[in-house]
Amino acid sequence: MHKTRLQDFTSKSGIQFPVYHTINEGQDHIPKFRSTVWDVARLALEGILHRTRDEGLSLVDQISPIFKSIMNEYAHKLHVEQPTYNTDKQLLGGVLPAFITSLVFNGTSYTGGPAGTKKDVEQSAAKAAILSIMGDSSSGTSLAEIIRSKSIFYDA
Repeated sequence: MHKTRLQDFTSKSGIQFPVYHTINEGQDHIPKFRSTVWDVARLALEGILHRTRDEGLSLVDQISPIFKSIMNEYAHKLHVEQPTYNTDKQLLGGVLPAFITSLVFNGTSYTGGPAGTKKDVEQSAAKAAILSIMGDSSSGTSLAEIIRSKSIFYDA
């Protein structure tokens, strides 16, 4: 039963199946097998990280008004400088004003899509940064935790 559950977990999590080492400790006419699972802790951790990242990504579109707040909290958690926003105003088609923003966070620049207001374009750049960071397995988990806590607060 436990082997089946472990196999199901790894399959659903999209991670590599565990490696089993099996030996016969019994006699030829009365076999008694003992198996050892290798790397099970690593596999479980990968599955948990994968699931946490996926949950965070699924919440991203539900929290659009607070992307900047999430990035600020993430910077605080990492003990790095707060993100900076560099905004330019352009005219689309020579008529409609539109803003473009690049967000610089921890030495990396992220750019969102154009928007009609400075507030919207900064949120767009913060969303682009969040999605990019969430794609990085080493950073995405702590950001997913912040997203989950903020989404609970935002829903309330």
